[in-house]
Amino acid sequence: MNPHHFPISDRDRFRLRSIAATIDRALSRLGVEVVPGDPREVSRGLQAAWAQLVELLALELAPEVRQCPACKHACMRAAPRCGHCWAALGTSPAAPNRA
Repeated sequence: MNPHHFPISDRDRFRLRSIAATIDRALSRLGVEVVPGDPREVSRGLQAAWAQLVELLALELAPEVRQCPACKHACMRAAPRCGHCWAALGTSPAAPNRA
């Protein structure tokens, strides 16, 4: 776990995870085989810098969520009550969703 914490809302954290995943997929398509002096060596440096940024942000996996049956807002899977309307959520569903 990274000791640095950035104040960021859950909504923005979700967006950041999504953007990071999109950029990561694009970077992975730049090319893996690099020979010294090859222009693709720049992509290796970019990929390394990106990995450091993702590590620093410490995004971790998206939390498991489920939908509140009363208000339809996303709730933490393990929560006994909805954080929005406070409706009782009952037992956790078997198949988790990722935010």
